[in-house]
Amino acid sequence: MEGIDYNLLFSLIQQDSIVFFEDDFYFDHNKKSIIYSLMRQNKNAQKEMLEEIEQVDGQFYNLFQGIISSLSEIELTREDIQNIVENDIESAFQIPMLKEKFKSFEEVYNRIEIKVIPKAVEQILKYFGIGSNYPQIFENIFTQYIFNDVEWKDFRVFTEFSSKDLKRFRDYLCRKKPQLVVCIVDNQLGQNECAKEIINVIKENGKDNDRFVIGAIFSSTIDDGNIDNNVYFELVKKEEPSKLQSAIVCSGYSYILKKLEYTYVETLKEAFENAVKNRNIAFYLSNMASTEGITNYQVITEWIKLIFDWKLSENQELYKMLRFTKLINLLDEREMETHTDLKKIDIFEAFDLNVNRYSEPIASGDIFIVNEKGIDEKIYILLGQDCDMMYSPERPVKNGISELVEAEAVCQIDIGKEVEQNRQNIRISNFPKDNNQTRTLEIKYTSRKYIDNQILNLCQFNEAGECKINLEQKLNDEKMIMPDYYMDLYTDLQNYFSAIEKLKNASGESLEIMLNSNQSPRIIKLHEYNIIENNTLKYPIRRLGRLRSPYTLFLYKMYLEYRGRHPFNTINMSRLQEGIVEVEGDENKKINITYMLSPDRTINRKDSRKLVWIIKTENINVLLKDIDNENGELNDKTENIYLDKIVSPYDKQFQLSTGKTLIITKRKKGKMSLEIRK
Repeated sequence: MEGIDYNLLFSLIQQDSIVFFEDDFYFDHNKKSIIYSLMRQNKNAQKEMLEEIEQVDGQFYNLFQGIISSLSEIELTREDIQNIVENDIESAFQIPMLKEKFKSFEEVYNRIEIKVIPKAVEQILKYFGIGSNYPQIFENIFTQYIFNDVEWKDFRVFTEFSSKDLKRFRDYLCRKKPQLVVCIVDNQLGQNECAKEIINVIKENGKDNDRFVIGAIFSSTIDDGNIDNNVYFELVKKEEPSKLQSAIVCSGYSYILKKLEYTYVETLKEAFENAVKNRNIAFYLSNMASTEGITNYQVITEWIKLIFDWKLSENQELYKMLRFTKLINLLDEREMETHTDLKKIDIFEAFDLNVNRYSEPIASGDIFIVNEKGIDEKIYILLGQDCDMMYSPERPVKNGISELVEAEAVCQIDIGKEVEQNRQNIRISNFPKDNNQTRTLEIKYTSRKYIDNQILNLCQFNEAGECKINLEQKLNDEKMIMPDYYMDLYTDLQNYFSAIEKLKNASGESLEIMLNSNQSPRIIKLHEYNIIENNTLKYPIRRLGRLRSPYTLFLYKMYLEYRGRHPFNTINMSRLQEGIVEVEGDENKKINITYMLSPDRTINRKDSRKLVWIIKTENINVLLKDIDNENGELNDKTENIYLDKIVSPYDKQFQLSTGKTLIITKRKKGKMSLEIRK
């Protein structure tokens, strides 16, 4: 991970204080160092420190109280602090620009005497970082963050971890809870390994969503597997202190995920509680679902999701965590095991593969495969207005046919998610064509095909999504998940397809002539089915799944834009189209040309060599001169030359003023070649 400024890092983390467990700190407890620290000490920490000193030594309490009171009258800027030598308040008295500010305090300072400091007071001063000199490995933390402003950030120092220190740390966490605390722990304090004891204290003071301590452990004797999963700590090898920042970020990531988990779970509980309390709305939605021709499952789950999103939008804790989430892009990419199951997320993000399992009605975005695994296998996407396609017992069916667009499962070569490929196709990656193949679904939204709605409706009644129906047996809703109106729909479809079967048997030739007519274009005709076991009628089409809403909407947008074009918008009214071609062999040499379009739209789109090319004579002469001055010019003095050979090899010869012959050949992919012969 590329390092960032610790001031930015901790500003994003928004911790309340930092606690160091490190025995490499050393302290100057002389007068000038102590008073320098008191001048800059964090005010909340200072108040807490005075309370502790008052309990052990009243004389020192009164002394420090007076010093702090005198210092509070001095207003310092960051520029002032930069001119004062660290841990040396006396240096401020020698700086001309600060003499006036420190004039009265210097007199107070000269009267102060600090000779022998009682051990109890000294331990308190160490704990609050008074007169501290930090180890080299923490230099960036102190210079960029803790000592960066006039007033220090709040921090604590433990140089050992005796039973007394353990109690002090436990009491400290109780006071800070639930404010976030960052701990940086050296496992080896003196002769003792203390990381596990520290972790146990942290666990006692915060469980599950109440945990509020993050940090890192320096150690050469423990590994990640020995760090308790119930705390947000990361391991840093003592040999790699540069990775401390990365460890703090990773620890913060674990913390924020747990907070998000708690927030989401609690909000989801609220959503379900609201759903339980408002069962009258559920009743209303169920009836509306029947009217609209969708399942109760669909409308109820969407309702609960909506309540959840609404409740989440009002959650203040989530708002506080927004800054913290910016840390995620600071995570390092470690070599660790990645669960391959997660690749299913990419499939799930674009494709809903549960529509058959839940017996959902057909809807826009449904993916169908025709003649599966056959030579002429094809894929289609259903488009249209859902309420027009769905059956509802409370209103008549509005559409007898449905519109589909062609698609193809092509090899997934590119890495990434390409959405729109060009003006005719949309490409959607991670399409699960079957259990062993992941392809890119290339959808040609400029195409339009038709099929009878009655055929597609058959996919709703079985988990395989097959378009089939038993002409004799009743619908078997063994799992009891189908909407009630499916029974009536199934009966109607049985009667409908039984009639088709009778017509086919009675007057098959006439039915075939009618359905195969150009007046009835369909990807599958009503009579193109097979009768399989148990008098079951089956069409060679199956529903695979459904595009999720964002992709369906995008596809529908592109489809409607293309269908909404007017004839004069798509017909070139002059039959001429400007273009630029490259001289083969030299990509820097290009020439302007004019294409004379063909009445055949396919030729215009796919092979420009079969068009007449019109090139200005002057442009050819300039190109010839650019290649070689000795080539001469075209004998033809007309304004334009015409490359009118529209069959292979698409070439034409021209005479030059030098007696040589110029052969121009039209090539593929917007190129042409020039050849000069003597």
